[in-house]
Amino acid sequence: MKEVINMPEDKLTITLSELGEAFSEWDRRYCEERDRFDREISVLLDKTSESYGKVCARYLLQIVKENSRPQ
Repeated sequence: MKEVINMPEDKLTITLSELGEAFSEWDRRYCEERDRFDREISVLLDKTSESYGKVCARYLLQIVKENSRPQ
C-alpha cells in the first residue's frame, strides 16, 4: 500500500458495485495474500490510535481507490 487514505468524517458516495468489488478484493487479499493483508492492516494500526473498525474502513476505502485507478 503506497499511501494511507484520509477518510472524511462526512458521508461518502459509493456505488453498490464499487463496494462489492472492494469487499471481494479484501477477501481475495485475506485468503490469497495473507502476509500482505496483515502487513497493510498493521501499518495502518501502527500509524494511528483509531479503533480497529475505523482502520478497517480506511483500508476498505484504499481498496476502492485502488480499484478505481485505470489499469
